[in-house]
Parts: sequence; C-alpha cells; structure tokens
Amino acid sequence: MQKHTLLLFDLDETLLEGGWFKEGIIKTLQSHPSTRDIDAELFLEKKLRVPKSLVTQFKNRELTPHQFRRARWKHAFSCFNLDPDMTTIDEINELF
Repeated sequence: MQKHTLLLFDLDETLLEGGWFKEGIIKTLQSHPSTRDIDAELFLEKKLRVPKSLVTQFKNRELTPHQFRRARWKHAFSCFNLDPDMTTIDEINELF
C-alpha cells in the first residue's frame, strides 16, 4: 500500500485560488441584489484576509466548516458596514 506524504483540505477553495475565484466573487456580487454596489475587488481582498480569531476558532473546533464559511462572508461584509442575515449569506454563498 502506498503511503501519502501530504493531505490538503481546501476550506472554501482558498488554497487553490486562481482567476476563477476572483471572477466568481465578482459575478456573485454583481448578481445578488444586496451586493450589486459593492467594490468587488476590495471585497475579495477582505474575504481572503481571514481574521486570525476565526482561524483559531476553527482550528479549535469551535466553528464547524459551515459556520467558518459564514463567518468569513460576514467579516468581509462588515468591512463595508453591511450586516446581512444568515439567509442572505447562504444565498450568496450558493451563488458563488
């Protein structure tokens, strides 16, 4: 049996980020009524800069992957003084 030397978990598809990720965020924000006026480039920057406190909570299993994903979106929106409810966040995540 072959041994694996490395196993990666791609949370929210951020490890394999590429042009498709940026394009996906921009299209998602442009297509949802509550985010059409957001600067998508700046939003992407905020979404990629995950606060260490969230990462720590996730690593300590205080957040599930679903909660972590929601918290990342919520954090990025807070940088624009927006506070969407979880239903809206889930809708936007599904669009993405």
